[in-house]
Amino acid sequence: MEFAAVYASDQFKDIHTARIIVENSAVNPDLMVNQNMDLRGVGCGYFDGELRAVADALAGEEPTAHARLAAYAAADKTGMTENYESARQRLTGALQTICEETYSHGGGNVLVVSSELAVQLLAEALGSSEKAVALKNADVVHITFDGDVFTVHPQ
Repeated sequence: MEFAAVYASDQFKDIHTARIIVENSAVNPDLMVNQNMDLRGVGCGYFDGELRAVADALAGEEPTAHARLAAYAAADKTGMTENYESARQRLTGALQTICEETYSHGGGNVLVVSSELAVQLLAEALGSSEKAVALKNADVVHITFDGDVFTVHPQ
């Protein structure tokens, strides 16, 4: 797939993943990876780096990003878990800026790499359903932007 631009959070694993994808692209292997700190994964306080199974156990079956963050916050005695609304505004704002910039330069496909919970949150926040978007590590979510509206396409 040809990309007009590539973005990753400023976290090493996301930058590294984006570079691997770009370098193995037959179409544009020299494309620069742009770093955007607003694409960082969601801060889970005491539970940062914890296994997904812990979040699922705390939040119940098929938990939404909102439910996962609420479960982390309720169990996090440090009070450091990022709240859903703050994370949603940060992530959707970053994606909106990236898409508007790309759209103003003629559009095209944009690769955005972030953490699983951040991508789940984006897909749920931009989608029309309150249903959880079940993701595993390294899953892809296809989101289109027509200049005004985002559409999440199930994979």
